[in-house]
Amino acid sequence: MEKTKRLLSRSRLGETVDPRRGDVALLICCFITGMVDAVTFNNWEVFAGMQTGMACATEL
Repeated sequence: MEKTKRLLSRSRLGETVDPRRGDVALLICCFITGMVDAVTFNNWEVFAGMQTGMACATEL
């Protein structure tokens, strides 16, 4: 439990990303978004990844 708190702490999340490992996190996020899109499109004919992207674009 303590290890999880340390990994998700504000100081840990605010650290600079190592460029040699940054692509791994991005690939994992893209894979998860693709999986979510596959499930939501099959059930509700909607791409969830596009919905969140549009919400972020309108906030800018």
